[in-house]
Amino acid sequence: MDDLETSPENRSASDVGDSSDSSLPDWATLSPPSDVDEIDVDVLRVDGASSEDAEEFTEIVATAGIADLADAELLDVVEDDAEPVDGEAVGPREPSPYDRPGEIATIWVRWPGNPQGELSQPEYWDLREQNRSFSRLAAYTDGSLTLTGSGEPERLRAGFMSADALPLLGVAPARGRTLSPDDDRPGAPVTVLLGDGLWRRRFGADPAIVGRTLTLDDHPATIIGVMPAGFQLPTDYAGPGAEIWGPLQLDPSIDRSERGWHWVSVLGRLRPGVDIGAASLEVGALARRMLENYPGEYKPAFGGFAVIAADDLVGEIRPAILVLLGAVGLLLLIACANVAGLLLARAESRQREIAVRTALGAGTGSLVRQLLTESVVLALTGGLLGAVLADWGVRRGGVGEPLRHAVCGTPLEARWHCPTCERLVADDEPDELTRL
Repeated sequence: MDDLETSPENRSASDVGDSSDSSLPDWATLSPPSDVDEIDVDVLRVDGASSEDAEEFTEIVATAGIADLADAELLDVVEDDAEPVDGEAVGPREPSPYDRPGEIATIWVRWPGNPQGELSQPEYWDLREQNRSFSRLAAYTDGSLTLTGSGEPERLRAGFMSADALPLLGVAPARGRTLSPDDDRPGAPVTVLLGDGLWRRRFGADPAIVGRTLTLDDHPATIIGVMPAGFQLPTDYAGPGAEIWGPLQLDPSIDRSERGWHWVSVLGRLRPGVDIGAASLEVGALARRMLENYPGEYKPAFGGFAVIAADDLVGEIRPAILVLLGAVGLLLLIACANVAGLLLARAESRQREIAVRTALGAGTGSLVRQLLTESVVLALTGGLLGAVLADWGVRRGGVGEPLRHAVCGTPLEARWHCPTCERLVADDEPDELTRL
């Protein structure tokens, strides 16, 4: 009877140990006190689990990070080609720098052998005077200018635009003023707007640059402003784009019977309530009227049309862009399935640990909090790793500044052609190439 009346305080550790589950480790054989909340069961681990958990943690984080990198690279390719504008149109990779880009259209003419061509100067003036679909029209073209008198001579990619172009696009210079109608008059003193890249590269981002005079093609030109970083005219996003812009100075009094030289690109902003379909039909009707008025200047199938400028950048590759977007979503779905599988496998391997925690008094809420905390840590770590890798990959794969000829600083054209030196720079001449 004395043995039966032995109090719990008189029991030995061995007595307690004899009645325990022999499958548990030694530290789990002691009975917990009645107040189980005082035990921090969240920190209890099963022997040998740490290294396995570390391996699983690394595998899950690596999978999530690599998936993020791959998705970012695919999205970068898609965005290089197009970005949704107003839910339908597709345009430049960066958010559009233009005001209400869904209203900006490019206007073209066509004839047999040329499905999309620029307008002639007389056609541009006719369109300005006769159209009813556009609230404003602007003309532009591209070319090159040779900068001399300030450092080494340099051939610059140049754009020439009418005074209406920047107001139509809703873009203002970052410094200085825009082109005025007086700047755009034929024979007016030459004024120019510098691109942000040229301003920084050639002039050291001089804040007092406005008002300085340059020598361009042996003519003086006054700098009136600096354009925002990344600015280009709509159709110039397909190439390296201009570094400097000047006035087009078209003459409305020219002989309008001479219509064979098609070199003027035209932009229009749609009037409120006019859709692009109606505007395109009107441009086609005006082209047919030109054909009737000047039959000797056109082929019988001459016509015209208008498209939203952002759509004009991608044209027929829209289906390919949508396929790439689908590939991005599919890749992300596969990555999520892989991570889910890894988490399930990890949960399966932790059944014994969960049983121990439950036996020691851990409640359902405590276990759920522990698992959720671990999942959040995995998600944040994987996401952070993916963001770092994606940023590195996009920067490394980005186009960046164009290669320039180290001898004269001119941007190289296709096939490594330097227009200033008028020769090809071969791939095996690394000393001749530089990114300024």
